[in-house]
Amino acid sequence: AWKRFQSDTVHEMIDTNMMAAYNTHDRYTVTREACRVVHVGLLCTQEASALRPSMKRALEMLLRRDESLAPPSHPPFMDETRMEFNDNFDSSSCLVCPSGSSGASISHSSFYPR
Repeated sequence: AWKRFQSDTVHEMIDTNMMAAYNTHDRYTVTREACRVVHVGLLCTQEASALRPSMKRALEMLLRRDESLAPPSHPPFMDETRMEFNDNFDSSSCLVCPSGSSGASISHSSFYPR
């Protein structure tokens, strides 16, 4: 979302199948609102926590559609040299850890009455 925001192409993230049911005016409105939601989301995930809005403020930003929003700063933990669009997502790559890294594991416990 950050890279799309930077290149002013957030609207490309919207599912075109979802937009098919709307007329031209409504598509514009839905697109604008979706872009605003992404913008507020980026404001809420800025690297500097002091710049992040409170939950109350985030809701106000979403509800007050005519209010201008500040540009977000960089999100945390971002390595721009490796950042790519995930248009061709390969789920098997999620399980591969780079050398020198440890993989996270998860366990599941079920509790039953005696």
